[in-house]
Amino acid sequence: MATTCNPCLPVSARAPGVPVSINARRELRIKCRFSVSSSTGELFAGDGRLFTLGSSRRVQQRSLKLETSEQQHWSRVGLSARNALLDETRSRVQEETQSPEIAFCEDEESLKRKAAQLVQPLEGTCIYLVGMMGSGKSTVGRGLSEALGYSFFDSDKLVEQAWGASVSEMFRAGREQDFRNAEEDAIEWLCRLTHLVVATGGGAVIRHKNWDSMRHGITAWLDVPVEVLARRVVAVGCHSRPLLDTSNDTSEDAAYKKALARLTSIFDERCDMYRKSDVVVSLKDIAGARGIEIEAITPTMIAIEVLDEIAEKLEREGRVS
Repeated sequence: MATTCNPCLPVSARAPGVPVSINARRELRIKCRFSVSSSTGELFAGDGRLFTLGSSRRVQQRSLKLETSEQQHWSRVGLSARNALLDETRSRVQEETQSPEIAFCEDEESLKRKAAQLVQPLEGTCIYLVGMMGSGKSTVGRGLSEALGYSFFDSDKLVEQAWGASVSEMFRAGREQDFRNAEEDAIEWLCRLTHLVVATGGGAVIRHKNWDSMRHGITAWLDVPVEVLARRVVAVGCHSRPLLDTSNDTSEDAAYKKALARLTSIFDERCDMYRKSDVVVSLKDIAGARGIEIEAITPTMIAIEVLDEIAEKLEREGRVS
């Protein structure tokens, strides 16, 4: 019997000499950014290259424009965002093209298909993910951005790069207001751009000015039960969560109870603000519809639900038939 190959394995992981068995209609996707340059007030970025296994190649490109003059002063957060986009582009070109993967997962294909249907109706509208700490905004955001051909930003990371300190370090130093101001600056700067998926900090919703900025796009709340959030943050450690401190707890159970109590309190303070979002993605609803436990839900499943909810919103507005 001829040796077969698992097509879901990265090319680099396959045994030498084993051919790639692939349907002629399926494509090898090399997810990368390209042709990036910057000048005063303008960012250009490609949204990825899609190579087929044949001789043809399709290339899509877009530009992100920020209206400025040559004399405009770039804020520290603005410069950080620009540099982050360029760094992300360089790293994707360098790393991801070295080990392209062929993805045949049903959910992955569904995500890409739904994203392709929404690209034109969205017309570059940004998507802002909001929700509690540990709700998976960054992971889901990256998957969404890749599917839509958007760029991805994490507002917390922008603040950290601009200030040269982690969020937890800023909070421990009593600089929470500095962080909130910088976060506000970052979101305001990002709202001037298009074709972005932005993962916001858990507390971004508490400032009305952030909502003014995010209203330029679509806000999506990732609604995760606090019990699930508590298990997640305790499992990975709370050292990077400035509003949670379980360092003195001697057992995992004690840490979980303390995290649960604190997360419940935070959620009660913010839930009305989260509900202001344009769309709500409930992990309880996803689990119920799929007949699985919440812990079994993948970021791709959540991303699919985000797009489904956005599609319904656009349909109500007459932007999708």
